This record gives sequence, structure tokens and C-alpha cells, in this order.
Amino acid sequence: MLKRLGLKINKKKVQRLVQNLKLRVKNFFKKIKKIIILQRTSRKNSRQQNKKKL
Repeated sequence: MLKRLGLKINKKKVQRLVQNLKLRVKNFFKKIKKIIILQRTSRKNSRQQNKKKL
């Protein structure tokens, strides 16, 4: 189908690009998860510290 469009694309190149994108997306979501978890834990910790002060 790609050849019909007049594009001679290396399958390997395309596969590599797709893999890179997948890895990037995975890492991106991992970072977001970490940030969310850190925010949650920091909130918990600050609550506990506030209780200690009282």
C-alpha cells in the first residue's frame, strides 16, 4: 500500500520509529505516575506532621 502512494519506506525504519514512540509514551506515563504518587505521599506526610504539631 505504501508503495502505491509512491513512498518507499523501510519497514525496519518505521518499526524503529514506532518502538521509539511507544517507549517515549511509556516513560512519559511512568513519570506522570511517579509525580502523582509523590504528590499523594507528600500530602499524607504534611497531614501527619500537622497532626503532630497539634
